Amino acid sequence: SDGVLGCEDPRLLQQGAEQHGWQLGKKKVLDPDMDLIMHPSLAKNEYPADIINAEKAKLQAGKKVSHLIKYITPEMFAKYKNIKSGGLGQWTFARAINTGLMHPNSIMGIHAGDLESYDTFIDLFRPCVEAYHTGFKWDAQHAHRTDLDVDKIKDNLTPQAEKLIVSSRIRVARNLAAPFVMNPNGTAESRIAVLNMVRKCVETFPEDLRGTVYAHSEMTPQQEKQLIDDHILFKGKDCRQAASGYHQHWPAGRGVFCNKDKTFNMWINEGDHLRLMCLFQGGDIKGVLRKLSRGIEAMMKAITQVTGNARPIATHPILGCITCCPTNLGTGCRASVMMDLPKLVAKLGLHGIDELCGQNHCQARGSYGEFSEVTQGSRVDISNRYRLGYSEAELVGQMIRTANLLADLETKA
Repeated sequence: SDGVLGCEDPRLLQQGAEQHGWQLGKKKVLDPDMDLIMHPSLAKNEYPADIINAEKAKLQAGKKVSHLIKYITPEMFAKYKNIKSGGLGQWTFARAINTGLMHPNSIMGIHAGDLESYDTFIDLFRPCVEAYHTGFKWDAQHAHRTDLDVDKIKDNLTPQAEKLIVSSRIRVARNLAAPFVMNPNGTAESRIAVLNMVRKCVETFPEDLRGTVYAHSEMTPQQEKQLIDDHILFKGKDCRQAASGYHQHWPAGRGVFCNKDKTFNMWINEGDHLRLMCLFQGGDIKGVLRKLSRGIEAMMKAITQVTGNARPIATHPILGCITCCPTNLGTGCRASVMMDLPKLVAKLGLHGIDELCGQNHCQARGSYGEFSEVTQGSRVDISNRYRLGYSEAELVGQMIRTANLLADLETKA
């Protein structure tokens, strides 16, 4: 009950022993930003009544709680506690809810370990997904649709918005279909298999998309510094991700891909298997989507060519592209612009700007993304809030309209 990794699941216990170097009965001190630490009750596969009841009391008092807390019940836990998902992740209910109990300030609080997790534990995942993705219903009528056609975007950035935009970026999250294991319950070997497959895939890219794969375990200090300076390298060290198992076996299998001019990049095994992203300086967000669409097409074709799998990506008939965190389901798409908003930052602060964005299905984040503050002068990251229930083209349109609104308010402030 000391909160260190402990579980009746032999596979987890073995992974913990290998990762944490337990010797002679001694346990190393764990790093909550990197190591998988199970909630003490969940480690014994018991219902964590104390913390759940305390959080539900906050909900009754009108305070914000995670979606997990809103919907979990003792009866639900009893129903699922001894069930594993049918997929390669062999996901358990305890693992699915660990993040939200280790970190009650989470927004969602749940993670999936494989495609099958969503249907196996549907009593929890469905209400949480519908609550987060406003307007989406888990039925055939609302089944996800993909549309990367730039010509479908009818909105354009205003001249005022273009002047305030420092850079534009769109990224999508993807997980490989079986036999690849999703990362929350993956091994060092499964992560390395993904990295090795990506190395083969990028060799097939057209010339303007070709580049270099930099593995975290192999890059030189000079390469690491350059990738940090270019805002491309990911470093792990996130307590919520750690509680889901994202950072297990660090840095095995982690890496980044950059094309020659670093406008098309990929994160490999950051959380999901792949994050494909395109970054331009300035406000050409439609140009970003156009190049990203070509990059996604090249990668999907390459995966099929390298693996022989005609279905390269894990998808669900209703939920679309499957991701470890349910907030990224569907498109897995986040379209963002970094805007310089000194007057609005001074007047409203990040929280006030985020509330404005929320009225338009978007969100404002700090200079370094989620859970960060405005640290680079007055630069704020503006992006779509939802991923599911809208196509990629629709999400980019929402973000453009929000950027135009903020630019108008900044000019008039």
